[in-house]
Amino acid sequence: LLFAQLGYFSPVFRGALLTALIGFWVVTSFFAGFVSARTYTMLGGTQRRMVTTGSAFLLSGALFSVFFISNLVLSLAGSSAAVSFFTLLTLLLIWLVVSVPLNVLGSFFGYKMEPVELPRKVNPAHRPIPEYSFMGPTAYVIVSGV
Repeated sequence: LLFAQLGYFSPVFRGALLTALIGFWVVTSFFAGFVSARTYTMLGGTQRRMVTTGSAFLLSGALFSVFFISNLVLSLAGSSAAVSFFTLLTLLLIWLVVSVPLNVLGSFFGYKMEPVELPRKVNPAHRPIPEYSFMGPTAYVIVSGV
C-alpha cells in the first residue's frame, strides 16, 4: 500500500519498484561482504579470498543466470515482457562495477576487525542422556495425532 501511495505502481513509472530494489541490493552488497568476512573469521576460516569471491559472485551470479535464461526464453517466444539487451548489459555492469567492489570493500573491513569470541563454557562432568519416559516413541506418535 505504501508503494502504491508513492506511485511505484503507476504505469508512468514502469519498473520503478524493480529499479529501487536493484539499487538497494547493490548498496547492501557492502554489508554482505562485511558479514560474510566477520562470520568466516569468527568460525576460524583461513581461505579468505574464496569467501570474498563467493559472497560477491555465488548468489548474484545464480540470480543473474536465472534472469538471463528466463529472459532468453521470453525473447525467443516473442513476448513483450522480455527485457532489452541494453538493460541486461546495464544490470551486468552495475553488478560487476559497483556491487562486486562494494562487496570486496566490506570484506576488507570485516577481515580487519578482531574476530568475535563466542561465549562458551564447557562443563567437565559428563551428564547421562535420560532414557525414554513411560511412553515410547510410538505412543507419542499416536497421542500427537500423526
